[in-house]
Amino acid sequence: MSAIMRQFLTDAELDVEIDKAKVGPQLFAVVSAQDAQHPDAATRGESMPVAAGETCVIKGRNLKVGGPAEANAGITLTRQDKSGVTPIFIPAARLFPNTPTQVGFVMPAGAEEGSVWQVKLCTQLAGNGTTLLKEPRTVTMDDNFIVGQPAEETPGSGGSGDGGGGLDENPLG
Repeated sequence: MSAIMRQFLTDAELDVEIDKAKVGPQLFAVVSAQDAQHPDAATRGESMPVAAGETCVIKGRNLKVGGPAEANAGITLTRQDKSGVTPIFIPAARLFPNTPTQVGFVMPAGAEEGSVWQVKLCTQLAGNGTTLLKEPRTVTMDDNFIVGQPAEETPGSGGSGDGGGGLDENPLG
């Protein structure tokens, strides 16, 4: 190494700033309570769709909902396929289970079959589920979910149009 290069290395300064990453809630999917308790039900052809008036579960990471009343901790359901529908807020006290990986709620009984919904979760708990943060965190799930069976596909839309199978295809039935 040349003398000039050694001098440059000697004179060099390195500033390193470490900022701890914020890891908030991650929402993966909304499923029926049946599917949440039996994750392999879909592979067996026994999956149950999200239904109005039934318990649903949000699956994800760092989900546990909590915080003071003024933090508006809970979930908000917003209908996406129809305008003018008031969003539905479900407070933390009405969520069960309420764990870091699952948050359950009852889908409103008035939700129409085939309606498309967005879910937003607000919590003031840190990723460990116990530490109270200074500010609440609100996260919206990337994908919407559908109540009931998805609408039949129209011919030419690229789908099979058979609704994904049924009892007729079950070799055991």
